[in-house]
Amino acid sequence: MNEQEYINSPIVKEFIKWLGRKLTIPNSFCHSYTMLKPKQEWSCNSIYDAYLKYRWPVNIDEELKRELNIQDNSYDSNAKALNYYSRSIRQAFISEDNVSLNHISRQILKWGGVDDKHNLGHLENRKEYLYQDYLEAKRLLTFSVDLSNNFSSIKMNSGFTKIYAMLFDDFIIYDGRVGAALGYLVRLFFEEYNLDPPVSDELAFMWGAAQPVKVPNIPHLRNPSKNGCRFKILVKNTPHTICNIKANWLVKTIFQSSKFGELSIKTGAMRAFESALFMIGYDLKGAK
Repeated sequence: MNEQEYINSPIVKEFIKWLGRKLTIPNSFCHSYTMLKPKQEWSCNSIYDAYLKYRWPVNIDEELKRELNIQDNSYDSNAKALNYYSRSIRQAFISEDNVSLNHISRQILKWGGVDDKHNLGHLENRKEYLYQDYLEAKRLLTFSVDLSNNFSSIKMNSGFTKIYAMLFDDFIIYDGRVGAALGYLVRLFFEEYNLDPPVSDELAFMWGAAQPVKVPNIPHLRNPSKNGCRFKILVKNTPHTICNIKANWLVKTIFQSSKFGELSIKTGAMRAFESALFMIGYDLKGAK
């Protein structure tokens, strides 16, 4: 299935229409939970409101933080860091500079809190071949993309989706929280339209479990499954890649004809929407 076939699928077209009504209208989408780190109440009354209330620690070098004038954990502050990393990794890619690609990729993983032993070990093992690896990713993710393609040559997980999102156009970060939020929205769509499960493959977004938090008896809930609408847990590499591609197509299509508040597809609507999903998917315990 290619992009046009996906977008023209009747179920996807209906979901896009439904979702378009939830974007910015107050009280069109209400969600709340208790954030654990730091412990505070969080809520939104629309998907756009979730974007406005985005928070994430800007975990970058202090010198760069001063250079970019980053002073808080807001969306705008994170956007400064990500815009810098996007420009940097694209220039390193154009220059076929494996050393710089390795360094910037590590910094992106650090920002995302996914600079773990596995991801850093992969970068170390492939440090002399990163340009070729990313060139292969570009071929499969941006040229004649089809869900039936073989994506086994791409490294994909919650870390590398962030790298690809900085490197390629119209590519969102798809991690466990984003997948959880998409699944939850799909479930609400099925319930409001009285559609019978199971969820079709086009909308079967995978979710990822939360990392363990040392707060007793207050677990996160990321699994959006309920009332017969079942969603699988996120699996790295090919399944993750396919979910990311579907999400890219879906979100791009939404903002080709709609704005996200004042944001258009050219001024960052896709990234802002992704950030809203990230906040929504933090915890689904209070979801209706």
